[in-house]
Amino acid sequence: MSLDPVRVKELFRAAAVPPADRDGFLAVACPGQDAVRRRVGELLACHTAAGRFLEPADGPPGADRPGDRIGRFTLRAVVGEGGMGTVWAADQTDPVARLVAVKVVRPGTETAAATARFEAERQALALMDHPAIPKVFDAGRTPAGRPFLAMEFVPGGPITAHCEDRRLPPRDRLRLFVRVCRAVHHAHQKGIVHRDLKPANVLVVDGDGGPEPKLIDFGVARAVAPGPAARATAVGVVIGTPEYMAPEQADGAAADTRADVYALGVLLYELLTGTTPLARETLAGQPLTEVLRRVREEPAPPPSRRLPPGRLARALRRELDWVVLKALAKDRDRRYPSASELAADVARYLAGEVVQARPPGRWYRAATFARRNRVAVAAGVAVALALAGGTAAATAGMLAARRSAATTRAMLEFVDDRVFSAARPVGVEGGLGLGVKLTDVLDAAERHLADDLAGQPLAEAQLRLMLGRTYSMGPSRDKGVAQCRAAVRLCAARLGDAHPTTLFSRSELATALTAASRHGEAAEQLEPLVPALVARLGPDHDVTTRAAQRLGSAYTGSGRADRAVAVLEPLVERLRARLGPDDPQVVMAENRLALAHCQTGRGAEAVAVFERRLSWMRQRPDDFGPFLPLLEAGLGEAYLAVGRAGDAVPLLEGSVRTLSAAVGPDALEVAGISVTLGAAYEQAGRPTDAAAAYRQAVAGLTAGLGTEHPRTVAAAARLAAAGPAP
Repeated sequence: MSLDPVRVKELFRAAAVPPADRDGFLAVACPGQDAVRRRVGELLACHTAAGRFLEPADGPPGADRPGDRIGRFTLRAVVGEGGMGTVWAADQTDPVARLVAVKVVRPGTETAAATARFEAERQALALMDHPAIPKVFDAGRTPAGRPFLAMEFVPGGPITAHCEDRRLPPRDRLRLFVRVCRAVHHAHQKGIVHRDLKPANVLVVDGDGGPEPKLIDFGVARAVAPGPAARATAVGVVIGTPEYMAPEQADGAAADTRADVYALGVLLYELLTGTTPLARETLAGQPLTEVLRRVREEPAPPPSRRLPPGRLARALRRELDWVVLKALAKDRDRRYPSASELAADVARYLAGEVVQARPPGRWYRAATFARRNRVAVAAGVAVALALAGGTAAATAGMLAARRSAATTRAMLEFVDDRVFSAARPVGVEGGLGLGVKLTDVLDAAERHLADDLAGQPLAEAQLRLMLGRTYSMGPSRDKGVAQCRAAVRLCAARLGDAHPTTLFSRSELATALTAASRHGEAAEQLEPLVPALVARLGPDHDVTTRAAQRLGSAYTGSGRADRAVAVLEPLVERLRARLGPDDPQVVMAENRLALAHCQTGRGAEAVAVFERRLSWMRQRPDDFGPFLPLLEAGLGEAYLAVGRAGDAVPLLEGSVRTLSAAVGPDALEVAGISVTLGAAYEQAGRPTDAAAAYRQAVAGLTAGLGTEHPRTVAAAARLAAAGPAP
């Protein structure tokens, strides 16, 4: 059992003052906390044996002392200290006899700012009427003129110490936490943001109905609306305790109620794991600028990862992880909008109901990773992520392989021996050199696949799909097709043509064919595959809907836009009805349909779709930022289809610039948009610029597809017709 050293120190200092009734004081200050009382008693015994050597100092001139009178209150002992104030346990005899807490500004700190803060705290507490928030009894000035505040005495300890002392199980901790959230929500309803929620400011007392939380210390609270409590700490000053501080507080920005939601997330994290997301020991000794940077940028690991494997770690996984991480989102728009909604989700978990929190989407995670690692992404991390994504997708589809521990072990051993080992120095087993390129690693791995995984066709197939997806992200797209085709053969031979695993591998082959601009072959694969998936998995299965979307794209890419429309229009309607209008699958299906409309004489419809979606997606950069250049290019193509070259050119130019910086000027995606840009220049009467755009397109298409590919040949013909660039 761990004891809060700060709490023990405060109680020792209070009880060590000679006039205090030590036993009586401790009985009131920490009821039921036998371990705390024993530890304080040990310190007091040592203090008594040492004589006056450890006697607390009298304090600065004018300091308050036990026995002093402040208004109707007689000071008994110090029970807490802050930056500017001291909290005393005090006796009130008139008009009633009771123990109260008196907070007094310390001598030498009674500045205008301190006075304003005291007044703000008094007004904030006076506004609230909740059993978990101490009541204000009186306020005024001491005989020396320093502000004081008398309020309900809270004889409990920090919520974390309470839970540890009593060894409360997780569900009891969650029930207590829900009550804390509701108290915070009450403060928010009164327009008050606490801004310093932490265990030391969330005490727990043992009441007749069980443990009762109490929120204390509203000294740095801020009013979020004009009113009597609006005198608060200036915006732009960093306020709070780093381990519990919201990222916007670390920036010195105005803190709204979602800052308290973040602090509640940290508190919940600590109640479940015993530590904070940014552990105190890792922050100790670091410069303030580095501490604040970590608060702003460093993501919280899921709580379940902070615990050793066992029943509690398994209990935290999934729903509780999701709830905590939603409260701890760095972007406050992604947090729970209120403390009451956080409480409601925890209550849903306790009731066995589905929680509202969900893990962040793949697009959001990719965008966040890219923002934190711009240089690494530019150097090729996107390809590595594609490999990881391919692993997950293939694992999800290959049901038989997922069930087999032997298959999984074989795959992991192969990846370790043939992929990760490649970065070892030359001469070391498996090493290709410290500067090895990813394509070299993939080629080396492919050469060993058949031999290393002989007799394990499903493991080999899954790894070939991984290689195929990764090859398809770079210049070796035909190698990607070959790997996926080999995976299809392995799955069909082992499981049969109609098995879901085989159908999934055929869908991946179609994706590789599309990436290689072999749209006709992709359509040939998908035409029989989509009805087979409908029959086996149902029309609304993710694999089915993605295959249907790819079929629409294959038709568009092969010049059969009318067929694309016939596939995509009913698909969009079905997805909207099932997922809602703003689901990412709906957005991407709408965009594919709009591109098909551009080729069927319905450019105005395409323009309307792209304009609406582009405006919507620009408001959600975390979700859709990486896809904006592609959507801008789609709108540019739609503008071109309706004769609006002047509007198309800036969109296409911006898309080419952004994608060139992200994936390189010779990337196939850049080449495709450059062809459209060249056509826009021609329509705008800028032949020289058109020739330059076509020249870039030919270079990229040649690098990605070869000189004989129909797309390369078509771009070269456009370049010849436009004339050579200067």
